[in-house]
Amino acid sequence: MTTPTTRSRRHHIQHTNKPGRPALALLAMAAFSTCASFTLGVPLPTGGATGLPGSPGPAGTVIRDALVPFEIRNTSGTVVMRGNVQDRILRLPTGALSFQPRIRDVTGSTSFGISRVTRQGLSTFLTDVDASTTGLGFAAPTFCSRSGDGDTLDYSFSFSPVFRGSDSKFFWAITDADQYALTGRMTLQLEDGTSTTITVAAPIIDTTPPQVRITSPSPEACVCPDTLGMVTIQGVACDPESDMSYRVRIRRSSGADGTGWTDLTPTTTERCSVGTLAQWNTTGQPDGEYIVLLEATNQVGLTSSAAIEIYYTSSVPSPTIRTPDTSHVIGGTVCIDGTVSPRCFSNYTVEYRTAGSGAYLPIDPARPVYSERVVNDPMGSWNTRAVLDGSYDVRVRVTDPCGRSSQTIRTVEVDNTAPVARITSISPCDWISGLVDIRGEVFDRNLSSWVLEYTGGGARDWQRIASGSGNIRAGDTIAIWDTASLPRCAYTIRLRATDASRLGCTALSSNQTVDMASVNIGCEVDLNGDGVLDLFDFLEFSNKFALGCP
Repeated sequence: MTTPTTRSRRHHIQHTNKPGRPALALLAMAAFSTCASFTLGVPLPTGGATGLPGSPGPAGTVIRDALVPFEIRNTSGTVVMRGNVQDRILRLPTGALSFQPRIRDVTGSTSFGISRVTRQGLSTFLTDVDASTTGLGFAAPTFCSRSGDGDTLDYSFSFSPVFRGSDSKFFWAITDADQYALTGRMTLQLEDGTSTTITVAAPIIDTTPPQVRITSPSPEACVCPDTLGMVTIQGVACDPESDMSYRVRIRRSSGADGTGWTDLTPTTTERCSVGTLAQWNTTGQPDGEYIVLLEATNQVGLTSSAAIEIYYTSSVPSPTIRTPDTSHVIGGTVCIDGTVSPRCFSNYTVEYRTAGSGAYLPIDPARPVYSERVVNDPMGSWNTRAVLDGSYDVRVRVTDPCGRSSQTIRTVEVDNTAPVARITSISPCDWISGLVDIRGEVFDRNLSSWVLEYTGGGARDWQRIASGSGNIRAGDTIAIWDTASLPRCAYTIRLRATDASRLGCTALSSNQTVDMASVNIGCEVDLNGDGVLDLFDFLEFSNKFALGCP
């Protein structure tokens, strides 16, 4: 935000043909007009002309004393004279400004001297003019005229030109202005008519506040200190019409110390193109939101301000991995679930490698970098069937806009191999009875459980025979099944082995193997099923034999 305000503005009063002239300058004119022929100068109205008798000049404080270089070229473009204009401005005790340049450091090849100097930019300001009789330099103007619009003063050096190797004395125009800007033009003309024009200071009336804006950091941005912990504040603080100064301050947006401002710069001169306004040393500063305030004041008390809120953090919070956790066994396409949502966020990656060694690779080669925040949701999916079974490190790494990063690593076991589950002691359609020794094999590196069960006879669902969670070597007993109480009938035995692997993202399953064998329980020749072998079994056979097959 940029807010212009007015503070300590000098009041202006009406003066003859000079609307908007400062009161202090009016007092100044009263002071120097009464003694113009002695110390200050000769009043020169619009459209007028006057001889310059010469005087010691006004006393005051130098507020500008810049060297403005110039070159004069002939018609073929060759530089025939060069030098400097010492563009000096005095502020008189009354506050009025005296514009009093001199020509110096003159060199060149021409034998002609500077015989005429015109100065533009005086507009409607009152002026008293003259040239110094004391101090540095030799050549001095002897005559001055003012244009009909009052904008141009024309100083004549025809009786005392400024030649190469010589300097001029100071010659001045005392105005009723109390402000200036680099908006004036000065033309230096040789005796042969060749000339050049340069930019110099000119009086102004300033009614606009300074221009201020903060261009970096951006509003709401996460700031990035350099290696020394410094954050650079860049922007513009400029007033084209008058002198100004600015300052940059910072404070916490909230918290116990949220009311105290810290000055980042002393009062500083203007910056009219984007550049460094101040630097903030973040060393030892707490994380949080800060307000940066830029304030500028020009020489007439007009002010502007601009403020932004920024966020500073000294580190990047580590991401959270909810699942899988360390020691989890996983398989299939797995969701890496958790939270990646620091206040200062740029992107994150989800990668894997063989546990303890090797380079990390993206779990999804088609999307190696993610740019969205995630809160308690899948951060990426990993098809573990693309890798061999074994131990792997899974890493989630988050990076902030400053290039800093933090990471969380989980070591997991990938297992996409189904368990071994075999019944080896019973063949399909076997007749069994009594205590049956069921032998076979159960094995998996990450076995969770196994169950041996049956169905058939009077049972309509699976009935457990035995269960366990340990591996069983090939050929060892899985269980002893007591079939004595079961009716003579057909049965199916099922062995199920399940490992600990978590398959998928939502409806989790595991690797599982099933082996089955269909058997008959009872004595094969006990045809009537009464548990006794006798003549009745033979009669049962005879009856069925007589019926034949369908």
